[in-house]
Amino acid sequence: MRIRESAGIFGAYEITDKFDSLLYTIESKPEDMVYSINSDYFKMTLKPATTSYPEYKFSVKITAITGLIQSNTIKFNYERTYVHPWEYATYTVAKEAKELVTYDGIYNNLRQDENIEDYYWVQYEFSVKDGFYNPPGYPYIMAKTVRIVDDFSSDCIVIQGLNRLTPNIQNSYYLESSERILNTREISYKLSVIVGYPKTIYNENANNLNITNTANLYINYQNSEEFTYADTADVSINLNDFTFDYDGNLYSISKNLKSGTRTYNNFISGKLYFESLIGEDTKIV
Repeated sequence: MRIRESAGIFGAYEITDKFDSLLYTIESKPEDMVYSINSDYFKMTLKPATTSYPEYKFSVKITAITGLIQSNTIKFNYERTYVHPWEYATYTVAKEAKELVTYDGIYNNLRQDENIEDYYWVQYEFSVKDGFYNPPGYPYIMAKTVRIVDDFSSDCIVIQGLNRLTPNIQNSYYLESSERILNTREISYKLSVIVGYPKTIYNENANNLNITNTANLYINYQNSEEFTYADTADVSINLNDFTFDYDGNLYSISKNLKSGTRTYNNFISGKLYFESLIGEDTKIV
């Protein structure tokens, strides 16, 4: 007995003999397949699947010594139901506000009419956590991308890395990452942004130096194109705590001279020391 399967069925089916012994497990294949069964009886059982297929066809040819008998084409419908207990991983976000330690990356993002001293500068850091040391396999569906949605006034300057951002929707900014941090349970994704609050708007006279900033976390899971809400985090600050002042020398001049694997770098109180390399005396400038 031979079975010819020529449809793009999604999933698999089993063929057993009259003793319920498994003869074949036939998987979905794009090309025609022929299976031989040396028995006068067989049973075909569809296994659970996830996709409905409107019409599936197969034919049975019975070959005997005395001749050939062929059935008509048998048509039937089936619906595949997914039964595996997959589970979406849970994500949480924490938010922290920090003072700047340098103006690096800000100057190049200011317009000519903007002065760095006219803003309170706050660095917001977002820590997203899934609770796993490394991304697990089954049964968890993990994130492809995590997205932080944060709102800032249209008068604020928002900088991420070396780029000045513009709002994605109204005053909402999207901060995204697809690079998961490995080998840790503490932080799965880390994002940050620098925000400048104009002192002409945020000041004691306006009584608005105390602010609370709220951010929402959305997850784009591996089996979806949409983002799903996951968590919310907020932080409350007083902008007066984020004045950017230096005591003493702001910058020092330094220079490194390398020879092979050796590095020379001596600098004290802003004076630059050139270490002698080949017959050259040490100089101070």
